[in-house]
Amino acid sequence: MENIQINRYFELKQEQIIKIHELYNNSFDLVKMTKDNFVKKLFCNDFTKIYFFAEIHDKIIGYIVIVQNSILLLIVDEVYRKNGIGSMLLYKAEQEIKTKYEKINLVAPDYFFCGVPFDTKSNYCKWFEKRGFMYDWAPFDMIVDLVSFTHKIEDFPCAIKNIIIKKLENNNHEIMSCYNGANSVETGWGEYFLGNNVEAIIAVVNETVIGGVLVPSFSIFDESLKETGSFGAIWVLNEYQGKGVGMKLHLTSLLELKNRGYKTCHIGYTYLDTFYGRLGAKKYIDYWIGEKNIHDFFVTSRSLL
Repeated sequence: MENIQINRYFELKQEQIIKIHELYNNSFDLVKMTKDNFVKKLFCNDFTKIYFFAEIHDKIIGYIVIVQNSILLLIVDEVYRKNGIGSMLLYKAEQEIKTKYEKINLVAPDYFFCGVPFDTKSNYCKWFEKRGFMYDWAPFDMIVDLVSFTHKIEDFPCAIKNIIIKKLENNNHEIMSCYNGANSVETGWGEYFLGNNVEAIIAVVNETVIGGVLVPSFSIFDESLKETGSFGAIWVLNEYQGKGVGMKLHLTSLLELKNRGYKTCHIGYTYLDTFYGRLGAKKYIDYWIGEKNIHDFFVTSRSLL
């Protein structure tokens, strides 16, 4: 094996971004992205990212991206795998993280992935298990075939009288109701409703917003999932849950995407296979979430060979 250099970066040049996107798409069959979406996802927020590249004569053959105490991405060119390069990158990342944190995990705060994907290329989670990562849980993505989708709103009655399902209007009352309501169900969800030109569907009872869902018009995995839309962050106030409100929002979202001409709906990061399955959703890809106490099980230079 030629002399491999592990180099650290805080900012990336355009040619580096092009290469790491290429390596990304070559590593995953089911979650490929166009370069524009990859860049958007990689730099979508202000979290500080640290990059370690494995390079041979300035050629990138692998890389790891860390955010706080999390691994955002760890990818090695298929040609160079089984030569200890992934372990070398992980070692560098753990050295970096252990200066501030006790643990390292596989879910970054900005959710590039919701864990390690079980793609058709390889069972990547086994690699992490061999290096001390312990299983936490396994969410998954689902897809719905909208071409053959025939459900109607009246197919799923709601137990709440006078409920109105409508599009979110650009007024402060509804926006802040979505923000507060979503955060009361899941911390952080409210932020999604504050962006510019946010599209959402809301459930209203007597002028009170009791639930909502975002309806973006694309799937982030747009190279693997063609003509595919998506939605996310369904929330329903606790006192109204179990009455069919969530199903109404889910069904309305699917009909909205179908009306826009999408052939498939992608549902990301869930464990609600029974709920979404009622409208025909099927599992698309599983993820594996694990974490590791760095100080109890620290990769040493001896283990890289």
